[in-house]
Amino acid sequence: MRVIEPLGQEDLDVLRLESRSVAGHTLKIAVLQPSGHLPRPDVDSLRRHVAARLSGAPLLRCRLREGRRGRAPAWVDDPTFDVRRHVRPLPVSERGSSPTADRCSHRR
Repeated sequence: MRVIEPLGQEDLDVLRLESRSVAGHTLKIAVLQPSGHLPRPDVDSLRRHVAARLSGAPLLRCRLREGRRGRAPAWVDDPTFDVRRHVRPLPVSERGSSPTADRCSHRR
């Protein structure tokens, strides 16, 4: 796998803190609403939009290569990257409810 970028100091610090109960992952949740006369975007349109812009942010297509056998941890190109795993719909009944956010954050 091609190394895109070695881990920076901040990433290394977060990685050192990780344990069974602490994970240094991030999650973004977007609530999509219709805007004026425009309908709410569907998930396929959103995926196409994100995929078209990924070349401008190559780290978003990477995964962590753990440091082993003398190699330093690094961000490497993920040949199995699929935008469908990262942009997923989650129908909700109550906007912004804590149970919905909890359910979403525990999904893989």
